[in-house]
Amino acid sequence: MALITGTLTIILINVLLSGDNAVVIAMASRRLPPPQRRKAILAGGAGAIVLRVVFTIVASILLRIPLLQAAGGVMLVWISWRLLREEQDEQDIQSATTVWGAFQTIVVADLLMSLDNILAISGAANGSIGLLVFGLLASMPIILFSSTLIARMMNRLPWLSLVGAVILTITAARMVIDDKIVNTHISPTHHLLALTVLAVTFTAVAVGPSAAGHLLPARART
Repeated sequence: MALITGTLTIILINVLLSGDNAVVIAMASRRLPPPQRRKAILAGGAGAIVLRVVFTIVASILLRIPLLQAAGGVMLVWISWRLLREEQDEQDIQSATTVWGAFQTIVVADLLMSLDNILAISGAANGSIGLLVFGLLASMPIILFSSTLIARMMNRLPWLSLVGAVILTITAARMVIDDKIVNTHISPTHHLLALTVLAVTFTAVAVGPSAAGHLLPARART
């Protein structure tokens, strides 16, 4: 059950945090003829997967350093807030006219835009490299073959961003409470209570202030 839950968490986090990445893939290859577009998406996506797996494994190892994991958990609060922001930063992505140009754009842009994914997935994997790799490999095809659909879903169903933010804040709380130094100062019998308090606090801080402003416009449109 823990394996299934962990895998689904990683897949959900990666998909929800890859909305901008999916747009990059679509934009970088949109001027190519359909056959070349498919080649660019597959090649660029494969390169992006390899780099993301490597960097996420490195991040997962680094998070084992005392207090660095707790710091990563705190950073996830900012990521949760950013996920719910009303105004998204526009990406200046040039549409390529060759397969090689699209490949370069997809790989480089995906890596630069995936720092939040790397941190969040590293925390969700809880040190399990196998779970991390499997979750990434399972979710990336969804992103590659649904590049435009993901962005549309995030726009049409704002509550998906809220779900992602809640998952991230819970993951952040667990990262803080599982940190070696933090853990030694909390009694094992109080772990669940501390985890619950941190999760609620992080969710309130990261999700609360922006959730209303994020959801109200969506309701007004319906």
